[in-house]
Amino acid sequence: MNDYMTALFDRFCGCPGIDETAEALRRKLSGQLGKEQRRQLLRLTDQQNAYCEQAAMGAFVSGFRLAMEIARELKENRDSL
Repeated sequence: MNDYMTALFDRFCGCPGIDETAEALRRKLSGQLGKEQRRQLLRLTDQQNAYCEQAAMGAFVSGFRLAMEIARELKENRDSL
């Protein structure tokens, strides 16, 4: 089920990735940091991206479930007429 939802999410809600302004700021900051600090910045960025992906996927799944429930109720109401 999770693979199916992931495929639907990728098809309809594919995340565009980091925007140009944020990437420019990250590059500027990265150029001012030492090697270990750059690694920490990269780990922080990766964690933020993972969190955003999980939150977006959760919202998508919730919306999908809501849509399925609404469709089920509409079908039941139509069938009962």
